[in-house]
Amino acid sequence: METMRRILLIAALAIMPGMLSAQNFRGGYFLDGYLFGYKSNPAFANDTDFISPFLGQSVTSVKSDLSLKYFLFPGPSGETLVTGLHGSVDADKFLSPLKNKQNPLIVEEDLNLFSYGFRRGRRYHFVDVSLRAGAAANIPYDMFEFLKVGTAYRYDFDMKDVFVKVHSWMELSYGQSYDITDRLTVGARVKGLMGMAYSSMHARSLNMTLSPQYWQITADSDMETAGRALYCKPAQDKEGNDLDKADLGSLKVSLWGLLGANGIGLSADAGVKWDAGNGLTLSAAILDVGFIKWFDDMYARTPSVDFRFDPSKVLGEQDKDSPASALGSIINFVIQDKKKNSIDPMTMTFNVGAEYRMPFYDKMTAGLLGMYRLDNIFNWWEVRASVNARPLDWLSLTVNLGPSKYGMSYGAAAAVTTGVLQFFLGTDAYAPEITPQFVPLGRLNHNLILGLAVPLNPRCHCDK
Repeated sequence: METMRRILLIAALAIMPGMLSAQNFRGGYFLDGYLFGYKSNPAFANDTDFISPFLGQSVTSVKSDLSLKYFLFPGPSGETLVTGLHGSVDADKFLSPLKNKQNPLIVEEDLNLFSYGFRRGRRYHFVDVSLRAGAAANIPYDMFEFLKVGTAYRYDFDMKDVFVKVHSWMELSYGQSYDITDRLTVGARVKGLMGMAYSSMHARSLNMTLSPQYWQITADSDMETAGRALYCKPAQDKEGNDLDKADLGSLKVSLWGLLGANGIGLSADAGVKWDAGNGLTLSAAILDVGFIKWFDDMYARTPSVDFRFDPSKVLGEQDKDSPASALGSIINFVIQDKKKNSIDPMTMTFNVGAEYRMPFYDKMTAGLLGMYRLDNIFNWWEVRASVNARPLDWLSLTVNLGPSKYGMSYGAAAAVTTGVLQFFLGTDAYAPEITPQFVPLGRLNHNLILGLAVPLNPRCHCDK
């Protein structure tokens, strides 16, 4: 049981580094004057040259159907909080909100360290250095029920796609937006990647029947670690010699482990923008087409097992009373390679947008953005409608809303130019319930953007 609890704890902790920053800002797609629009579509140029010398943009984002209210409960004394696995928490109260077959939690990071954009003729160039990271976890309902009540309600469990992943990398990019005609613009960005940390654990299949008469288990799982963000030691024998099995009891998360150099890769973005006439502008982009090759990657997997046995003849008394503890010793990750080179594809994003300029007020537009992320079991989509305006030369505003895989979200943003600085502030989604300690109690689907840039030459006027 302790090993299984540790895996769940690692899944939660793995998410925390990414809760401090996030991915591209979708609410800024139609925001006039938003200087980092090239991150969402490289065909978007700016109406000024600019430089963002240090930490120019940070976005905090979390995507999930889950809420911390599902996991934290008042303890027996009423003065402390305990998790839903604590014996004092009623099983139905804990399990009822989690009855989705999958319970994903996704966090991403795109922390801008340096950006420079400038126009030369029909081309707008941009150079960018960013620190990016991602974390994801998926815990199926059957695992929560198994850990909470064991076999009290049923004997069959399907824990397919238990998943934890953490990865971080540095990105150096160069791109161009090129005006083919006055109405058609194309853009592209090429990005060199330096992998810093990569760790994942995925139960591709884990089916169990744990009846009093027999146990039948089918398992096929693997685990990879490059760097020290999420790692575990090899198991050892009584003499202290390393075995070929991974010791899941030694699983640890290290925030410092997200830094380092453990891989190299390449990716690209491409986009197009077309002025269709009569106030309508259409655009589309594909982002992050590429991969990272990780070096010195420890790879372990559970041998594909499918066996059935009589627990009364195989297990000790303690294991028979604690099925989770028994499984921790039955299902082992066997180390296959301590120095493997592996390929990790980037998560591709597709954006499609349409913007219409209001005939009664040319400083106001309506926009519609569709987005799809291609990310294995974490694929997700969003459709977002917005109203955008630039009522003053120094102020641009947008408000937006729309459905997604993770529910309805509401957003707003502003770009403000004051003297020689330009500030960005906004959100794609927000948490309506927050404790005095700034812990979000509502659905974990929110973000916040903070940005700063220095406009260099407002002479060029190329509408985004």
